[in-house]
Amino acid sequence: AYIDKYRAGIKSKMARGRQSQLNRLERLEAPVTSHHLQFLFPPAAMSADKVLVLDHLSVGYGESRIINDISLVVRRGESVALIGPNGAGKSTLVKTIVGELFPENGHVDIGNRVQVGYFSQEHEELHDSWQVVEEIMNHFNYSEDKARNVLGSFLFKGDDVFKLVGELSGGERARLALLKLFLQGDNFLILDEPTNHLDEDSIEWLETYLSNRQGGLLISTHDRYFLDSVCNGILELSNRHMYEYEGNYEKFIELKADRE
Repeated sequence: AYIDKYRAGIKSKMARGRQSQLNRLERLEAPVTSHHLQFLFPPAAMSADKVLVLDHLSVGYGESRIINDISLVVRRGESVALIGPNGAGKSTLVKTIVGELFPENGHVDIGNRVQVGYFSQEHEELHDSWQVVEEIMNHFNYSEDKARNVLGSFLFKGDDVFKLVGELSGGERARLALLKLFLQGDNFLILDEPTNHLDEDSIEWLETYLSNRQGGLLISTHDRYFLDSVCNGILELSNRHMYEYEGNYEKFIELKADRE
């Protein structure tokens, strides 16, 4: 459907890319029933206009400085992608913003009434020894019935809710972590590789949900198609510095070429 919709026009390059992905897939018989994520999360509370301010921030480990003197303002309603080659410092910057690392110089300021929700690609917030249903019950003080209802909307059906979290697949862990994150109702989300392990239907649902949110959003991911659908600004980390670009990933490619 995506390929047919955007075969001609400004997204034709992305459509051709997805056509190439489709051509490489093994054809399978369609399942008898189709299951999709479906849930209406409560709207996030209103925050101050500036949700995140980085003021001459430098971060490093010992004598090795990974990020040097960067400044940034993310405002309410902006969806910003954080990109750069491996080792450029994306995860280091994210961990500094959420308070897991301390900067060598400069400051990280979170705006008034801003509630930060963090999705880590390692999912450290999950408890491997708990059952899936306990993960929701214990975190939100839900009854078992309420927990099973919300889990069902995220494709945890029947006895799946009694699996140990430590025995879940990568995709199941990602879905459970996203469900917990969205139930919290935070108004500034920081997502580190959120599409890893997710199937195409789940990624499409996530694109739609994040595109319709009103709060701030900072995403670190290598999925350029996901960025094109969700983000309206790009932050590129390169050689310890940060460069800002307006627009999606396709526009970033043009602007980066001009800058260079």
